[in-house]
Amino acid sequence: MKTVRKIIEIDEELCDGCGNCVPSCAEGALEIIDGKARVI
Repeated sequence: MKTVRKIIEIDEELCDGCGNCVPSCAEGALEIIDGKARVI
């Protein structure tokens, strides 16, 4: 079985740090750091 993952990129100019993306990430790979979303 092959697992295909999508790697996202966050446009820092568009990110306002609201955090709405954090709970939406199924992998739990997003955090708000210094007011911007980051892939950890």
